[in-house]
Amino acid sequence: MLAATTGCAQLAGIDETSTLVPVERVSLQVDRVSIGATVVRAPENLAANPASFLVTDEGVPEGFTRIDAELTQPDLWTAEIPTGTPPVQFSLPEVGVQVQRLYQFPSRNVRVQHGVYEHPSPQAAPPNAMLTVNMTLPTPYLTGQSFQFSSIGTWNARTFPPAELPLPDMGLTAVAASFPFAATSKLPGREHEKITTADAVLILRYATARLTGVMEAAPFDQNGGDTIMGAMTAVPADGMLTANHQPMTVAARYTPLRPAMSAPTMSWMLIAAPGVDQGATRGVTLHTAAVTALDPPLSVAFGNPFVAKGWRS
Repeated sequence: MLAATTGCAQLAGIDETSTLVPVERVSLQVDRVSIGATVVRAPENLAANPASFLVTDEGVPEGFTRIDAELTQPDLWTAEIPTGTPPVQFSLPEVGVQVQRLYQFPSRNVRVQHGVYEHPSPQAAPPNAMLTVNMTLPTPYLTGQSFQFSSIGTWNARTFPPAELPLPDMGLTAVAASFPFAATSKLPGREHEKITTADAVLILRYATARLTGVMEAAPFDQNGGDTIMGAMTAVPADGMLTANHQPMTVAARYTPLRPAMSAPTMSWMLIAAPGVDQGATRGVTLHTAAVTALDPPLSVAFGNPFVAKGWRS
């Protein structure tokens, strides 16, 4: 398995293709893996994407002859090359542009996965969409706590400003807030996309950068004036992260650099990731902190309420 990530979740899992290809032909098959609240695999439509196989040829200056691939089926390129395992050069869309790839493996028939953070068939969000949150907390709101809206699938997030929260330390447990959907963050180069029943819409509570509460909204198709309501559930810290880190060793590697650079900053983050099996690390932050030279080895309690969804830590 080869895992490579770029701006989103562009991953390559290499397998022998299961498609029956004549022995005199080489092939490359591409699956699109949509990583959202669930992971959905479907054939990648390659109709608008070129590909070519590079056959060794010492008689030309480049050292190879380019053989254009034929689109045998929507997700499958093949070329008539009787022997060898030639490299294949191809492009796939990345946020509206074509990005070139060059693979060479000891196999004549290769199958790869193109992983994208999305739910299948995304559509633009309704114009001027608003979201309203009505939520009951499991314990009163306290100074130092923070709350975040998160949509896993459209991959939007927003931290609630203090003005949208009740007064802290007053024993209050009701949260009522409205905000424009356009105020949420989005993936680079993408528009705000419509929330659907395929997504997991969450309100997350943090204390000292640890997830301590979660409310998951009932699935809905966004219509532009949607209300999210429910009771938040406390997240017990029933797991333990232990790790030995050596920040001074890492920092020492930068000392010889010229021109000199400032000391690196380091942090750790523990995530519940829907695409963990695809090597995709975007998800819900369970705990995070900066690393300093004086830190002892990590021994940190955390909770992951998403294990039943398959979002492993």
